[in-house]
Amino acid sequence: GDRTTGSIVTERRGPSGDFVTVQKQSIERVKQGERTTETVVLYDGSGMGGLQPIQQTVATTDKQADGSVTTQVDLYTRNLPGLAADGKLLLREQQLIRKVPTATGAVETVSFRHAQADGSMPKDGFKKASERVCVGECK
Repeated sequence: GDRTTGSIVTERRGPSGDFVTVQKQSIERVKQGERTTETVVLYDGSGMGGLQPIQQTVATTDKQADGSVTTQVDLYTRNLPGLAADGKLLLREQQLIRKVPTATGAVETVSFRHAQADGSMPKDGFKKASERVCVGECK
């Protein structure tokens, strides 16, 4: 369908011999027309108080009429350098991946931006990190 979910659970034997969940990864993929959003949340249970989210990735992919594909990946973590961890996930990094078809394959450009010390994203946009020209399919 247009929405799929799943999870991966890691369990270990606890001191009493029972299995205890130490890590869980939940995945949700939602398709709406030409847009697909995939959310992956990683939970850690090695501390006190049960499973706590430690990382979340949200990847939104848009397919354009010209055949190009743009994916924005937002990475959230609990700890940012210089900021106190209060248990909330904070946006740490954004990646922008753009794949444009050419006559012989595609050009794939990867750009990024990192959160500033206060946790906000810079207003000056993404910085180009790499560009690759593919003959045939980019893998």
